[in-house]
Amino acid sequence: MNDYKDILFSECLEEIDNQKVQLTSDEYEKYAEEVVSDLKQRNKLSNLRTNYGVECKKAGWYSGFYTAIQILRELLIY
Repeated sequence: MNDYKDILFSECLEEIDNQKVQLTSDEYEKYAEEVVSDLKQRNKLSNLRTNYGVECKKAGWYSGFYTAIQILRELLIY
């Protein structure tokens, strides 16, 4: 029965993380468009986000992706 509880708990967490990830990812793209004027550089940043996100999703590591996107966004400021 513990496995069943763990699965349900994980599913609830995934749903919350997915929403956070999507929102943060969208904000990152929007912010990159505003801050980075060079189209090639902006495309590289977008591809980095996409590729990293795909790999994190395969591994089920949404919180890591969420954190990485937040860090990348902060780095764009500098």
